[in-house]
Amino acid sequence: MPRIELSEVLGALSGVADLGVGAPAETGIGAALLAGRLGRRMGVPEAEWTNLFYASLLRFIGCLVAVPETIGLSLGDVHGYQRALALADLGNQDDILARLDAEMATDQPAADRRASINTIGGLLDDVDVMGGVSRSHCDLAAQLARDVDLPPAVPEALG
Repeated sequence: MPRIELSEVLGALSGVADLGVGAPAETGIGAALLAGRLGRRMGVPEAEWTNLFYASLLRFIGCLVAVPETIGLSLGDVHGYQRALALADLGNQDDILARLDAEMATDQPAADRRASINTIGGLLDDVDVMGGVSRSHCDLAAQLARDVDLPPAVPEALG
């Protein structure tokens, strides 16, 4: 019976995570492969570039933790919400809000969309809320790394 590698299982989970958050197919695995290849090309020892691969892969899987909140904020359009964030300059709140306006819940009434976008804009200004969202993504990913017995460097990197 062929052996299933951990990278294959996590790669499949990453594909499910991409679907769940509305990211383009293979976003997570593509980022993980890029991280591992960059590490290898930079001459990083194999154990370290392998850790880069897994940390990157799990970071994207951790994004699933925010889907329930995103569903409400996006008026049910998680894919449009994620597409807007993927296209936006995340350092520019005006660009984020403009992208949300262009991409998210375009079939919903304008007043509902405006209220939702205004709520998101208020959350973007709240350092505690945004930090908590980022921490929850990374905490989930770090716990998964520990659960599947990856080297301690992987959950440490996610922390």
